[in-house]
Amino acid sequence: MTKLGYKMACIGLEVTSSETRKDLEGFLTHCPRVINIFRTTDKANLHVALWGEDDRALQSTVETMRDAENVDVVYAHYLGTPIYGEVPIRVFSKDGTVSPCEKNCVECIRYQNLWCPGCPISSYYRNPMLE
Repeated sequence: MTKLGYKMACIGLEVTSSETRKDLEGFLTHCPRVINIFRTTDKANLHVALWGEDDRALQSTVETMRDAENVDVVYAHYLGTPIYGEVPIRVFSKDGTVSPCEKNCVECIRYQNLWCPGCPISSYYRNPMLE
């Protein structure tokens, strides 16, 4: 991640019901941009660490979290590129148009406006390492 110049962010989510939290945790565990997830006892009862190719990709991911029902983004901390240590990221090649969150990148305004390179496991992913 450091060598590629990828960025990180931590976001705190307030999930209003245990059923929503269970569903959201399941969704997030399949998202290739999620590094780790923690349950907390604060107002933000779910803490999520994310990676992105750049600031726009991270912002797009945070905005996707804002779109979720019964979920509020309490904070978003943009951390930049790590100065020490490596963070494993999941980038897969998949022959598919639908990402694990069941969204189609080409139908997303963030993807259309080049704010987001797309899901790393979607066939629509614009991999910056290949440019």
